[in-house]
Amino acid sequence: LDTLLNEQFFDEYITYSKIGGGGMGVVYLARDRRLGRFVAIKRLNHQAQTNPSLRQRFLQEARAVAALSHVHIIHIYALGEDDDGPYIVMEYIAGPDSAKIHADQQESGLVKPNNPLTLDQYINERGQLAMDDAVALMIKISRAVAYAHSCGVIHRDLKPSNILLDKTSEPKIVDFGLARLRQPSEDQLTVPGEKLLSLGYGAPEQESDASMTDERSDVYGLGAVLYFVLTGQNPRYFREQDIPIQLREVLVKALATDKELRWPSAHAFSEALIQVQNKTRIEVPTVKTTWRCKWCDAVNPL
Repeated sequence: LDTLLNEQFFDEYITYSKIGGGGMGVVYLARDRRLGRFVAIKRLNHQAQTNPSLRQRFLQEARAVAALSHVHIIHIYALGEDDDGPYIVMEYIAGPDSAKIHADQQESGLVKPNNPLTLDQYINERGQLAMDDAVALMIKISRAVAYAHSCGVIHRDLKPSNILLDKTSEPKIVDFGLARLRQPSEDQLTVPGEKLLSLGYGAPEQESDASMTDERSDVYGLGAVLYFVLTGQNPRYFREQDIPIQLREVLVKALATDKELRWPSAHAFSEALIQVQNKTRIEVPTVKTTWRCKWCDAVNPL
């Protein structure tokens, strides 16, 4: 039976190379033989396969994302299993064009797609975003997270490395490996006292008890990502003076240690960003008469 399962996989997909990996999963570039399109195939690593809880969480990730249909959330095509364990076949997100990527595209006569580009790679290579660009990006991501919440899915691991940029630099949220579903079966996977977080991006309640997380944990993650794209710094070392004054109130509220003081939902956070965006467009002066000191934040006449 294992041989038949493995043969069936290779009849359907050609695997080329490893393109990513995390705590429990490995992702490969592959091509669907029947449809002729490139896909990403995620598998459990060997260590995770021996853990029944991680195996169940892996399968839950596939079901969680498969239920979602949003332009800024990665799409799941199939879930399968062979003698190498379970696997998820998903949309392949090719990154923006660049000379560096094109140099290694050609292999054995096959033109491969651009390598994936994560948001943290983009910021580390090109520098932090201007405020208007950061707000526009985070509105898209926040709306996608709000949609996931409306479908009963909490991501719980929002961070720049889990956001890919496609060829047109549009964001795609990936890696729902720590996602929590608002249903009784989740209680068996997230036990009281379990810690699930990425340092700097995980909400404080995830550091003490992941079973207490809700939509506001993702609001914290959204605020943390916004801080990173504005400053290039890990939000674990958050400093209010590093944030543009127009965004301070919105971002400080998103990153509140007490979740009761945060924005109540991703939708509320996105609406707050839209208000900042609209206010900035209206209040931009036609003549610059002041300058702000980057060290003490004082506003001075020119």
